[in-house]
Order: sequence, then C-alpha cells, then structure tokens
Amino acid sequence: MKKTFSNIGILAIALSFGIGLTACNNDDHSTLTAKYGAGGPMSSVEGKHIKSIQTADETITFTYDAEGRIVKMTERDDDDLEVTTYEYNGNTIVASEYGDDGKVDDVIEYSVTDGLITKSKERNTLNPDKKEFKYQDNRLVEYAEDRNEKDLYTWSEGNISLLREPDDDDADELTNYTYSIDVSNSKLELMIITDCDPVLVLQGYMGEGTANQLSNISEGMETTSCTYTSDADGNIITIAFARPGKTTKTMNITWE
Repeated sequence: MKKTFSNIGILAIALSFGIGLTACNNDDHSTLTAKYGAGGPMSSVEGKHIKSIQTADETITFTYDAEGRIVKMTERDDDDLEVTTYEYNGNTIVASEYGDDGKVDDVIEYSVTDGLITKSKERNTLNPDKKEFKYQDNRLVEYAEDRNEKDLYTWSEGNISLLREPDDDDADELTNYTYSIDVSNSKLELMIITDCDPVLVLQGYMGEGTANQLSNISEGMETTSCTYTSDADGNIITIAFARPGKTTKTMNITWE
C-alpha cells in the first residue's frame, strides 16, 4: 500500500532497504485518552516517554502536554522542517500537518471508538482520502483505504507474523516477521511494520504492540535482521537494520 501520511520519515531506514512496510476545537481533553491511560502505551518500566527518533537522514521530536499526550511531532532533515500538531477532542483526534513554509498542508480527522482509531479522513479537500482500521482482541488486523487497498496482519503468539497485501492482478505481496525472545516495552515494532501515524501508534490508539522485539523481516528472497540495544533501565535506544551487501542503517531513540 502506498504511503499517504506525510510524516513517516522515521521509517526511511526500512524503506531504503526496500522492506515491505505498509506502513491514521474542544477544551475537554479528559474525555479522550489511550486505552492504556495517558502516557502508558509508550512508557518504559521507569515511566519515561520517547522524546526523539533519529536516523542518518532526519530527526523526529515529540512534544507532550501536562497529561502525557503527544501534541506535536517535529520532523527535520537537511532541507525541510515539517510539524504536525494534535488536538484531542471527545472521540476525535485532529492532526494538522504544516509544511516548511509554516502553512497547513493537510488536516486529518481520526475517529476513536473504545480507545482505538477506527476511521480517518482528510478535511478541506474535494476528494478526501479515507481509511478504516479493524481490530481483533485489541490488535490491528486490517488497514484499508478507499480504493480496495488493504493490509492484512496475522498475529501469532502476541506478534505480527505476516503482512499480506492482496493484489487482484498479481500474486499477493507477503512480508514475514520473526522475533527474538526479548520482550518489547514500547510500540516501536508496530510503528515499523505499519503505515499508521507513529504518534497514534506509540500512544496505543492503534491497539497493542508486539510482545517481542523484531529479529528478521523477510520479503521474497530478501531478509533484513534487526538488532537492539537498551539502556540500564531497559529502554530501547538503538535498532540496527542489516542486510547482506547493504550498509547497516540505525535508528536511535532518546527517552525522557
């Protein structure tokens, strides 16, 4: 499925390998929190939040409000600055994307049911892009766009084991995932695998993350290995993506 959310540059590492990622005005903010509680979905055992994610090409920084929710995501690379702000209104989250010129490029409205994003649509456009999200046991199993484009996720033992992208004209595209025995204390894996807004994924609005850390991502004859390092508190601070014959790419994560 093609990428449609503009601020997903943190996945550039995986995309550079060609990994099949497919990779969603009210003052009453208290009525909308992630299913796991404010801050909980992306906290470590020490209660910290992810502050930034950095690759060789760019840096993504998250800004939190007093309730522990992300209200701004800033994406910087060598040439551009993009900012997305988030408003939490009742059962709706509104993401406003600003370009390098400071003007609004896009506004996306997300519908929330029982703490999970179920639909999204663009505002202020004649032909708005719309998406639907389906879950089973609080886990994302389907991500669909208008034009019958779907990503189907198969879960096994608490992890996404298969991504299937149906193709009416050709064989379905399949991506397989394996995992280490190390427990994941964040939703970084779900962010890497899916094409959903990373802010909403990390806060738990796209359901549970994987139980374990990624070990290998396989598409066709190509396999990418994933290696993690953590700090003394158990927070993931780097994920290295390696493929034979390619330069290893690294994602650096900072916490606060």
